[in-house]
Amino acid sequence: MIRLATHNDLEDIYNIEVEVYDDPWSLESFENELESSTSYVYVYEEEQIIGFVIYWDLGEEVEIANIAVKKSFQGKGVGRKLLDFVLNNTDALYYYLEVESNNEKAIKLYTSFGFLEYNFRKHYYGLNRHAKLMKLIKG
Repeated sequence: MIRLATHNDLEDIYNIEVEVYDDPWSLESFENELESSTSYVYVYEEEQIIGFVIYWDLGEEVEIANIAVKKSFQGKGVGRKLLDFVLNNTDALYYYLEVESNNEKAIKLYTSFGFLEYNFRKHYYGLNRHAKLMKLIKG
């Protein structure tokens, strides 16, 4: 089930973030996202929260700011369901995201939805850790 996150979910969301990413967002960053008028935080929950997505809805544009799935649930379609949820529950024309260039699983997921690389940022995530900027145009 995908549902809007609440403050009660912050600890679970943060724990997933820390498990999945080398340079995780701070707990305060997640709190700020819950308070923002343009930010949407959703969780994927079965018997526990196993994934989340954060996106910024800017009208014609949506930026997928963060998406993560617990390592033990990766490869089971949870990330696909979260991304599909964003694409089918917003009315934007343009969708943007960034992904570490060596994250082949995520890049494969994004390209399967039609995202294309449009730019590249060297050392964005640290020395020799580059970012691919990707976009999808719906319409």
